[in-house]
Amino acid sequence: IAVLGDMLEMGSFSEQAHRMVGEYAAQCGVDILYTVGEESKYMADSGLKSGISKVQNFTDKAELAEILMNELQDGDTIIFKASRAMKLEEIFESIYKQILNNHTLAVIFFLVIFKVMIYLIIMHLFAS
Repeated sequence: IAVLGDMLEMGSFSEQAHRMVGEYAAQCGVDILYTVGEESKYMADSGLKSGISKVQNFTDKAELAEILMNELQDGDTIIFKASRAMKLEEIFESIYKQILNNHTLAVIFFLVIFKVMIYLIIMHLFAS
């Protein structure tokens, strides 16, 4: 599951960049693509056209968190990525609060946190 939000630094390249990310997500084998934000609608559109079967764009992060919580299954991996200003951690925090009562999902969630942290470290190393 990929939860991807607006890349706010793209300027006039924004639509094209968001479409490219949607296409790339499909090439990477993403099964479910949830996007957050106005510009991310282009990501959702290109992801759907590129073969991702389940795609939805959200403007309400609370709604997305609720849908994620209802759909998470054992073995799911979620990646969250967007511009910092999109505050995707609000989705993360909402899910975390809900899964504290479900130990199986808690294990999955902490594994996802670990994977995201490793991804962020790798991205930081390449950006340096």
